[in-house]
Amino acid sequence: MEPGQRIRLRVINASGDTAYRIGMPGVPMTLTHTDGFPIVHRRVDAVVLAMGERVDALITVPDRPVPFVALAEGKTGSTFAVLAAGSGARPTMASVPKTLGGRVIQSASTTADPSVRLKSREVDVTHALMLTGSMNAYDWGINHRRYDENNPFAPAVNIKEGQRVRLDSWSAKAAPIRRPSTVLSQCPPPATTNRGGRPPACRPSCSRSAPTSGNATR
Repeated sequence: MEPGQRIRLRVINASGDTAYRIGMPGVPMTLTHTDGFPIVHRRVDAVVLAMGERVDALITVPDRPVPFVALAEGKTGSTFAVLAAGSGARPTMASVPKTLGGRVIQSASTTADPSVRLKSREVDVTHALMLTGSMNAYDWGINHRRYDENNPFAPAVNIKEGQRVRLDSWSAKAAPIRRPSTVLSQCPPPATTNRGGRPPACRPSCSRSAPTSGNATR
């Protein structure tokens, strides 16, 4: 790399239970893709990556070594790599910032490029999903139903080919929702719930939302 070069970074959060805030202090990034799908470019200072999520970002290489920082969300862990170009002292752990501020977004706030945007359409069916379980036993399920190792292909929800389906995540924890080989459209969260914490009826506006590929977080 040389100072002034325009390069693309592809960053993958390979963690199974931790979201990370990533960025380079003083070096803005232009997000171009989330999970391989092109988005309307967003110039940001940092981005929060869910578990299993991937982003592509363009940067202009600075004229000095800078840290590429990853901060665990809701935890104290952190790490960094060095983007080494130009002259100057390399960053050390003691000199790396412990926070990443400025323009910080999640992929949920990005908009799909028009070339891959889902067409406007009414939603056929809505399913409410709740991540249930306990950290004590690390025993998780969806809607109080554990993964059945004896029947691994048992459906968590019933859907049919060709349906436009809305999945409402009402979990207290941030968790990615992934459906392999399927494009998901990020829906705006409802402002209120019905009695008992149940989500209100699905709004047609969801079908006009932009796809964020197979990974959506709340």
